[in-house]
Amino acid sequence: EHIKKRKGKKMLMSILSRKYPKKILILLEKHNKLYFSEINKYIPIHKGSLSRILSELVENELLTKWEEEPNKKMSKTYYSLTNKGKKALLLYKIEEELENLDDNENSIIN
Repeated sequence: EHIKKRKGKKMLMSILSRKYPKKILILLEKHNKLYFSEINKYIPIHKGSLSRILSELVENELLTKWEEEPNKKMSKTYYSLTNKGKKALLLYKIEEELENLDDNENSIIN
């Protein structure tokens, strides 16, 4: 059980460290909810790749998805951030802060 959970966390960090999941999470933070083709307009990558990334984000509970009209044949599938997804965005903010530390703040004073 503990090993399984640890592996999941490692996988989560590897997902978050990739370019497109980061772009998707930031995009959904700005727009609250978007459907697949809207996301694809902002992030113009192969539809199959985008679908795979979105599924991975849903599986890891960073995004939630739902259909506008489930009984309709061509219903739009919407995506939005979960609380976990919003928390994951904090990691990007921390990463940015760490990268922006200047050498004076980062040097050891003797």
